[in-house]
Amino acid sequence: SLLVMLLALIYLAVDLLIIPGLNARKKDELQGLYHPDLSQVVVRADEGDYPPRMLASFKDLYDRNDDVRGWISFHADGKKDFLDIEYPIVYSGDNEEYLRKDFDGNKNRNGTLFFDENNQLESFKDKNRSLIVYGHNMASGQMFAGLNKFLGSVNNARAAATLTMSTLYRQDQYLVFAVILTGGFAIGRTIQ
Repeated sequence: SLLVMLLALIYLAVDLLIIPGLNARKKDELQGLYHPDLSQVVVRADEGDYPPRMLASFKDLYDRNDDVRGWISFHADGKKDFLDIEYPIVYSGDNEEYLRKDFDGNKNRNGTLFFDENNQLESFKDKNRSLIVYGHNMASGQMFAGLNKFLGSVNNARAAATLTMSTLYRQDQYLVFAVILTGGFAIGRTIQ
């Protein structure tokens, strides 16, 4: 029984300390590759093999993984940012592809945030009535785990009324008008 307890402690240490630490470093690294200050600049055709009209803010991320299709920033105002959602969003056309892979395609329990396979994100001409983003609710507090803080707290909902989500072609701000606990997603509408 001592061996079982030791193995369980090792598993918990890896699952709740080591892996989240590595994921936090990866998140910081990816944030350094996204340049939201360039959200109005379009990559020129002579700069490389990028989709037409792609925003320059995605250039470094696209160089690393050409499945990148967006970025989400969702933070809470106030003393503590209980959300801290700041991640790239990928699209592969397959809802299983990034479920257990990180941004670089390596095996990872956190997976990567990804757009639903039914969304169209290949061209600036693509139109979507809604964009569905999937992500895990991790016990470590990473990925979409901060959304749990909305449940039963009107004050938390008021502290995070808007989020910013960019695709390769445009940056939008969304007003969050509902949080529904199912498989776990938030619903919002674009602020124009």
